[in-house]
Amino acid sequence: MKNKTASAGRGGAVRLSATAAHRRGLKITFALTGLFLLVEVAAGLATGSLALLADAGHMLTGVGGLGLFLISFYILFEAYRRFADPPQVASLPMLATAVVGLAVNLVGIWILHKGSQESLNLRGAFLEVVSDALGSVGVIVAGVIMLTTGWYYADPLFGVLIGLFILPRTWRLMAEAVNVLLEGTPAHINLHAVRRAMLGVDGVAEVHDLHVWTITSGTRP
Repeated sequence: MKNKTASAGRGGAVRLSATAAHRRGLKITFALTGLFLLVEVAAGLATGSLALLADAGHMLTGVGGLGLFLISFYILFEAYRRFADPPQVASLPMLATAVVGLAVNLVGIWILHKGSQESLNLRGAFLEVVSDALGSVGVIVAGVIMLTTGWYYADPLFGVLIGLFILPRTWRLMAEAVNVLLEGTPAHINLHAVRRAMLGVDGVAEVHDLHVWTITSGTRP
């Protein structure tokens, strides 16, 4: 039998968590992005495009916060070297790869959009795909600039922008995950309102040492 994460609601009804309910969509999106990641790395090496490699690194470390930070610093360092002596980039294959990448990301966005409203895990995956799509747009713009003007500084420039884009979004997602792991009070919960509601129940005289935390996101009774 397949394992499913579930919760018992009123009347004994069992409901799947948001992550479990949308597991098929996650698998499809992961397969699509994983396959395109290999294509993008190969294309980045073949064309010499830092922007493509930056976008591939972004996709590769989508679920690893520390890895995202390290990738960003590498991209910034490599961009610094390329600004001093920008290499020629095969702009047309780079542009074609980025267009395919954008299409893959749009499919992933469509698949994960509904579930992203219900679960931290799914929201993280959804935001990763959205940011990948934005990265693909950046690569497309860089490719068009180089193809039409021959200005190869566009490649390290957009590589830097993609690298910098990774950092604040990753920090926010990590902060939410750490808050769950450390059993912090969810931002949308008002402890005073909860205490007042409990005191309003017949037979409850006092509420002491009240703590509220998230066991897992997206699970509702």
